[in-house]
Amino acid sequence: MGDRREVEDNSDTASLISPISFDLSPYQNISPDTLSPVEESSDSPHLSPTTPDLLEKRRTSVQEGIANVNKNYATMPYSEFNYWIRKLSQYEAGELRQKRRMAMNRAASRRHNQRRCKLEQDLREEATYLKARNAELSQQIKELSQREKKLIQRLSMYQRLRGAAASLPDAVDEDKNVQPE
Repeated sequence: MGDRREVEDNSDTASLISPISFDLSPYQNISPDTLSPVEESSDSPHLSPTTPDLLEKRRTSVQEGIANVNKNYATMPYSEFNYWIRKLSQYEAGELRQKRRMAMNRAASRRHNQRRCKLEQDLREEATYLKARNAELSQQIKELSQREKKLIQRLSMYQRLRGAAASLPDAVDEDKNVQPE
């Protein structure tokens, strides 16, 4: 059982493999400035002399947009950023995405630091308030302690006077027993 494949004739495809040469000799002496996509004297109704201007305007607007992305990639909305990123080469887009990521991380870090600083400031203010309140309460405690000492002294004097009065003869009681005349 042998191999029964047919051998194809590749003579017609061999001519396609050979290099193709173009004869550019009539155009070699023409400068690129003299060639334009649209000639002013063109009789074609579909082409106008303003076509290159429109293309140039579009090209400059795209360049301005890309420049805007290069400047404002960190503050630009995500959808607009992605719109302009698609117009860049893969390398430039990757670079800008990396820059945006880093800028967003810096912004997030900045916001985190601002929140942390605000919390620290709030804590310092709260600590200052609590220290002042503590001083007020300490002063009130001192005043109450002094008042307590005075009240204790008065109480002890009252108790001594009562004790002394108890040891006196019942003169007070005798006055109660006196009959009015």
